[in-house]
Amino acid sequence: MIKEVRGLGLLIGIEFNSDDLIGKAAYDFIGSLVVGELFNRFHIVTAYTLNNPTVVRFEPALNIEIEKLDYVVDSLDQVLKANKSNWKLLGSTVRNFISR
Repeated sequence: MIKEVRGLGLLIGIEFNSDDLIGKAAYDFIGSLVVGELFNRFHIVTAYTLNNPTVVRFEPALNIEIEKLDYVVDSLDQVLKANKSNWKLLGSTVRNFISR
């Protein structure tokens, strides 16, 4: 699902690929789906970029503890492993929304 990781230091952007079947409309929301899963399941606050909604930004504080960085990386890994396609990610987001 990951197309590219870019950035310097702690400021990182992760760009996501699209599935051939997902369609343009849903692809434009892939960043918000990942951000939603990180927030709903792991209480991690991050954002997707407004000029490219397929990119998620990670902008931690300069004095962040290494354990918290590990938690974010592990959480992102769990989200991507559990949702190996954009369709699964969309379904998981919908289930989280309905269960509230």
